[in-house]
Amino acid sequence: MRILFFLLHIAIIFVPEKKYTKKVKKVNQKPVTYQGKLDGKWEHHHLRSKVGIEHNYISHPSAKENSPVLVMIHGMTIDSRIYMNLAPLSSNYTLVAYNFPSRSPLYDGTLTAFTGMVYDFIKAKHFKKPVIMGTSFGAVVAVNLTANFNDRVNAPAVILTGTGITGNNERVRENNIKTAEWLKELPDYKVYWLMEKLVKNSDNLEKPDKNESHAYLGDVFEMKSVQYYRQVVYATQRYNSVTDLSNITIPVLVFQGEEDGLFEKKQTYAMTNYLKNVDIKFIKNGSHSVVYAQGKKVSAIISDFCSKESRFRK
Repeated sequence: MRILFFLLHIAIIFVPEKKYTKKVKKVNQKPVTYQGKLDGKWEHHHLRSKVGIEHNYISHPSAKENSPVLVMIHGMTIDSRIYMNLAPLSSNYTLVAYNFPSRSPLYDGTLTAFTGMVYDFIKAKHFKKPVIMGTSFGAVVAVNLTANFNDRVNAPAVILTGTGITGNNERVRENNIKTAEWLKELPDYKVYWLMEKLVKNSDNLEKPDKNESHAYLGDVFEMKSVQYYRQVVYATQRYNSVTDLSNITIPVLVFQGEEDGLFEKKQTYAMTNYLKNVDIKFIKNGSHSVVYAQGKKVSAIISDFCSKESRFRK
């Protein structure tokens, strides 16, 4: 991954300005409520909360009445559709995957902007004791949410993937800040190019499960505005997950692809030094997008975790 970033730093000098300026303009013309094609019983929804925040999400009904809710938060380079292959969980859960807006006046360069959106959404939907799940950047939001808002969210558990200990030493934080500063200096068309290449590379690294209806990230890839990508980077540049992890008292499931190119196993295991009640699983042949590429296997892992204790029962 470090080699990839080095090569991108060189290649970005030669990005064709006219071509990618057109792409930026095109994506900025899409309505904020835009969401892509769905499969099966998944449906798009839009909600305006009492405080005026516009929320977009997809949901899958449960086979059971009055089932508990699983609220899922996507990562930086993909949207809520990364969770579509978790449909098997609908046998016991109502599945709700939140979709961060491509553009928003609330984006102020802080993690609180993202966490606050999810909290406002949960409050607006009147979810009672939802299980919270996050992937990659979404895992950072899930950790921040359950560490600081769980006295109001009342989540019985949190599920994390594509993550590990982050910002826990000065060198890492300095690198994150340098990346954010570098991104600030880049024109929009180069940021767009960079994000496009990162997503396509992530797709190529994944080893899909042939039993899945969809397995490649390209099936659900949809570029968002440059404003969104900048905001994610700015929000995490100084973030140290140690404090939030230490404040989480509910059970946690962390599962990773064994070949995740962004987080080493030692980073994932380091979370056990701060989480009080955590299960860790590694999935064979899984990469950073294992939640999508191996949805059936992931669904089984989550189901097993949630069925272990009475904490998930009404």
